[in-house]
Amino acid sequence: MAQEKDTTVKFMLRLPDGWRSSLKAAAAQNGRSLNSEILQRLKPSVELTEAAESAA
Repeated sequence: MAQEKDTTVKFMLRLPDGWRSSLKAAAAQNGRSLNSEILQRLKPSVELTEAAESAA
């Protein structure tokens, strides 16, 4: 099985009012960076989408 290459891409993200502070607070509570908190929250959505696409 081929190993997936890890790449980093920077991009700007607009968040609704209050989201940044809420995410920063959650990140601090979970011992993660803001970036890691966002990725942790996105991961289930991406995995669900990939599973649905592979089942189709």
